[in-house]
Formats: sequence, structure tokens, C-alpha cells
Amino acid sequence: MKSKCRGASLIEILGVCTIMAVVASLSYPTLAGVIADQRMKTTVSQLRLIIKSARQLAVFEGTTVTLCPSADQISCSKEWSDPLIVFTDPNHNEQVDNDEILERQLELKPGEANLRWSSLQPYLQFNREGFTRATNGSLRYCPQDQTKTNSYRKLVISRSGRVRISQPERGLSNDRLNQDFGC
Repeated sequence: MKSKCRGASLIEILGVCTIMAVVASLSYPTLAGVIADQRMKTTVSQLRLIIKSARQLAVFEGTTVTLCPSADQISCSKEWSDPLIVFTDPNHNEQVDNDEILERQLELKPGEANLRWSSLQPYLQFNREGFTRATNGSLRYCPQDQTKTNSYRKLVISRSGRVRISQPERGLSNDRLNQDFGC
């Protein structure tokens, strides 16, 4: 008996390739959205972690700890697009002195998002009990693409030093979104 080996014809292969190309082109926008959403969640998680670690450091070391943006990693700036630093600051002067230790730093990828800090002071300080010094505040995460309203986040730091994450409600108007999240 002869066995007949039969392969796929050129037209069948072209048909399968066409179907695969159509499916891939339809799924690309969804995949790009999933990747952007994961980047946002990772960044917000990193921000929350650096705030919580600054608070923990203040309690464990029994001293004031400052979290702030800094272009030179020595003194605090008011520009929250600069890398963030955490350091012990017993003299409350918002800069890393010779006897103070730079404990952590966090640099966001350029162009990923804008951070906006809302508080009475342009920095965040924790005292040795883990409370913020004199004020609470909120750190807003604003995506570069302002149309992605589901990517807005606000890290709210209470006077007791606790952090909670707030996000916009579904269907929120752009005016209300700007009012609530200030992006």
C-alpha cells in the first residue's frame, strides 16, 4: 500500500496567515492597554512602598525622616518629576547633611506620568512616632495620556502617616476629574 503524504497548499497557508494577522491586529490595542495599566499599577505600588518605608524608618530609627524630590540628591526641590529621596533629617532642614543618611531613592521613567504633591509643605516628613510632621497631603499620579481617566490615582497620606489609594469613579466628567485629581 502506498501512503499518501499530503501537505497544506499555498492557498491554505495564506488563508491561515491572513486570519492570524487580523486577530493580531485586533488584539494589539487591548494588549497595549494592559501593558500601560500594569505600568501604572507598578509605579503606584512603588510610590506607596517608598512612603511606607519612610514612615517605618522614622519609627525604627526614632528620628525625623524626609521624603521629597531632589535633582541633586542633597536638597529637596519642589519639582515632583525629580527623583524621590528618603533620608534621616533630625534637624528638619530638608537636605542631606554630612551626618545624615540617604536611605532610598526612586526615579520614575521619564514621560511615564506626572506627579503632583498637594500639601502645606513641598515635602513629606515623618516624626519618630510615624506621624506626618504638621500636615497630611496627597500625591497625585497623572498619566501622560490625559484621556486615560481610569489611570488617575491619588495616594492620600493621613496625619497618622497611613497611606490609601484613591481612584476616579467610572463615568466621571473631565471637569470633576480635574477638580478631584488636579491633573
